[in-house]
This record gives sequence, C-alpha cells and structure tokens, in this order.
Amino acid sequence: MVADYALEEFLEARFQALLHDPLEIVLVVEKNTLLQGYVRLVLNSQSGLEGYGEAQIKTLYVRLRHHNRGIGKKLSRAGLAVLAARGHRTPSLAVNAQNKEAI
Repeated sequence: MVADYALEEFLEARFQALLHDPLEIVLVVEKNTLLQGYVRLVLNSQSGLEGYGEAQIKTLYVRLRHHNRGIGKKLSRAGLAVLAARGHRTPSLAVNAQNKEAI
C-alpha cells in the first residue's frame, strides 16, 4: 500500500508537472545535492474549513534519516512566509491520519 503510493506520488513526470504549475510551490532542503526534505504549497486548495483561505500546505516531507534536525520546522516557516508574502495568511494543513509522527 505504501509502496503503491510512493510509486505513484514520486514519479518524475508527476513532479515535473507540479513544478510547472503556477498554483503549486515546492521548497526543498538539500545538502551536497541530496534531498533532505521538501514542502509543497498549493495556492488554490479548497479545504472546506471555515476561517481558512485557499492556500494549503499539501505536503511536508523530511527523509527519515534527517528527522530531529529542525528541517521540518525550517520548511514550515519558509512555506508560511512564502504564502504570507502572497497574501495567504491562514493556510490549511492536511495530515495523513496514519502518520503518527505527523499528528
């Protein structure tokens, strides 16, 4: 199940499409050309939650070996700053209910 998700979600073609989508923003942290984590922001998300705008932090991902180094915090802050600069001050954040660490 997780493997199926990963194979679908992390296809190069899928990333290329979202990198060229003007309503999607991806910020990455890398060291020595190796990805440590990324945050994906969506500018036209409709969360359906009262009091929240159209922007959403869609994905916040930090590779397991890079956990507990503050990377997630840095990505979150950078993502929120980018959204605020674009006028999105109340984004929503979706969390996978099966991801106990994210909750």
